[in-house]
Parts: sequence; C-alpha cells; structure tokens
Amino acid sequence: MNKRFKETTETTLKAPTGMEHNSTNIRVGIINCAYQLISANWLFGVGTGDSQDYLNKCYKDSKFSSLMYQDSYNTHNAYLEIWSKNGVFSFILLIIILIMPLTISFKYDNIIYFSFLFIFCLTSLTESTLNSQKGVVFYSFFNSLLAFNMPYFKYYSKKISGLN
Repeated sequence: MNKRFKETTETTLKAPTGMEHNSTNIRVGIINCAYQLISANWLFGVGTGDSQDYLNKCYKDSKFSSLMYQDSYNTHNAYLEIWSKNGVFSFILLIIILIMPLTISFKYDNIIYFSFLFIFCLTSLTESTLNSQKGVVFYSFFNSLLAFNMPYFKYYSKKISGLN
C-alpha cells in the first residue's frame, strides 16, 4: 500500500511514453484520450462497439506507451465509459439511476443501502464497473435486494395490493 501511495504522489501527471509507465501515468493517458473522445462525440457517443477502437487509435496517435494500445486499456471509469459510448443522455440517465436511490436511502436512514451505493459510485470512478456482465449482475442483484427491503417499498407494496 505504501509503495502504491508513493508511486501516486511522486509520478508527474503526464501520459506515459516509451517504457516510462506506471499505473498512475497510464490512467492519465487513458483520461486524456477519453476526454478527447467525449469532446468530439459528446452528444451521441461513438457506439458500444467502436469506443475501444477510438481509444486505441488515440493511444497510438498520441505516441503513448505501446503497452496502452497493445493491452487495449478501457477508460477505467464507468461514467466516462458510458458517455464515450452512448453520449450525454446516457451519462445523465446513469447519474439519475445512481443518485435517486442514493438520496432515498439517505432520506430513510438505510445505512447499508446507502453504503453500498456510495461505494459502488466511488468504485465506478476508478473502474468500468458496468462494462462486464459480472459488474451488471453484481449491481443489479444487490441494488434490488437492498432496495426492496426499504421501508417505503414495503409501505407502497402493501398499499397497492390492498393490504392496509
């Protein structure tokens, strides 16, 4: 842990070139290319099948470390991933999907559900959590499990079914 923290604090925030790379400056290069991709295609994105090709082209054109395009690094950020693939409307929808349950869980003092959502949102800043089936299944399962145990769901489901 100490080594990783030291690497993060001592690395200049420039994208990697040649063999001069570590996990921190690789992420700087990724964010740089993701920003370029989103800037050029902010409204509708580039599509789910083309985003990695665009990123790899950017890595190569920017003369970043060959490791970046050989290993096909994705954006390592769920928010940037959604925006670059599907545009600003999908990004806004993702934010709404995450913020609404977060505020409801906070309002009803459900610390477990709030903690799950908060940690998931933070993790999504450093990993493309919804880019794989395991990430989608993890979020869907635990979000549903925790959401349907919320007091307001129990109240409204009784009201709808006619059980007072």
